[in-house]
Amino acid sequence: MEKLNSWPGAVAISGAAIIGFLCGTLYGKQFYGIQWETILAGFLGVCGGALAIVAVRWQDKVQQLRVIEACERDIRHLKTMTTGALVKRDNAINELGSALEILARFERTGEFDPNEEHRALLAHTNVPADIKSLTDDLATLQSASNQITIDFRTLITLMNRTGLKRRMMALPVATYRQHCDTIDTFPNAYFSRTSLEEGRNMIREQLSLMHTMLRNTMLGDATPAGWHMDSIIEKLQEQRNNL
Repeated sequence: MEKLNSWPGAVAISGAAIIGFLCGTLYGKQFYGIQWETILAGFLGVCGGALAIVAVRWQDKVQQLRVIEACERDIRHLKTMTTGALVKRDNAINELGSALEILARFERTGEFDPNEEHRALLAHTNVPADIKSLTDDLATLQSASNQITIDFRTLITLMNRTGLKRRMMALPVATYRQHCDTIDTFPNAYFSRTSLEEGRNMIREQLSLMHTMLRNTMLGDATPAGWHMDSIIEKLQEQRNNL
C-alpha cells in the first residue's frame, strides 16, 4: 500500500488543537453555559476535514503512481520492440551472408552439399517475409513512440520527448517499403528458369540484392532512441520514488 506521508501533519494539527483546548479548560476561566455538544461536533468536523485531506492526497499519489507505471511499461515495451527490430535485421543479414557463401563455395569447388543448398534456398524463401515483417515493425515503432509522447507529455521531459520522436521518425520506413516493392518484382527462380544453373544464378542475384539492401539501409537512429528511452525510465523511477 502507498505510504501516507502526509498523516504526521494532520496528527500534529489535531494534537495542537486538543492540547490548546485542554489548556484553556484547565487553566483558563471556567466554561459556564458552554454547549459541549457543539464544541464536540466542531472538533469532530475538524478531524473529519483533516482525514479527508489526507485521503485526497493519498488518492492523488496513487493515481500519479499508476500513470508513471503505465508510462514506464509502454516505454519498456517500445524498447523491447526496438531491440527486436535491430536483431531481426542483423539475423536477416547473417542468413543472407551465409547463403551467399554457400553458393560462392559451390561455384569455386563444384562440390554439391544438399543440406547447405537447402539452407540457401530457405534464406531465399524466408528473408523476403522477414524484410516485410521488419518494415511493419518499424512503422509500428514510429506510431507507438508518437502516441506515447502525446499520452505522457506531462511525465516525459521535453528533451527526451523531442529526441525520442525525432529518432523514431528518422527510421527508414519508406526505404524499406521500397525494398519490399522491389522484392515483389523478383521473378520466380523456380518456375522462370530454363535450367538448373540459371535458377541458381537467379537465386544468387536476388540474395545478393537483398543483402545489399539491408546492409545499406542502417537503423542507426534506433540506438540513440534507446538512450532516450533509458533516460525516460530513469526519470520516471525518480518521480515514483519522490511520491
